[in-house]
Amino acid sequence: EDVKDEKGGFPLLEPMSGLAGETGLLTGLFYSFTTHGGSGKMICGNPGIKPMKIVIFGAGHVGVGAARLAAKLNADVVLMDVNIDRLNMISSQIIPGIKTVFSTHDNIINEIKDADIVFNCVKWFPGLAATPPMRILYTKWTE
Repeated sequence: EDVKDEKGGFPLLEPMSGLAGETGLLTGLFYSFTTHGGSGKMICGNPGIKPMKIVIFGAGHVGVGAARLAAKLNADVVLMDVNIDRLNMISSQIIPGIKTVFSTHDNIINEIKDADIVFNCVKWFPGLAATPPMRILYTKWTE
């Protein structure tokens, strides 16, 4: 994954990150089954039944991988990030039809209140404080 190309990019890291996002989504779905303590709601919904709402923090390669697979499974996908240009590009070119939302405290609270699954795909380094979405989630869910 640390292999660099002649332009200084990491050609192995992007596809690996996309796979990590897809695997994270599948793991979240696994734990949403009633046999694993989840709600048992179907990701794609059904006639007369709303699909799962999947909220994803971070529009990097991991977040886009999770969002792409969730969209293919007909989930209600919300992708949140602080880079509005990246969100515009994703919603217009990469995954048309998903909802993109700028990450603010109020927007995060509004989107997670009825989410079935929430993913944090924001890059985090050991030793740093929790990312803002995680602080908000922890505060919201421990009230």
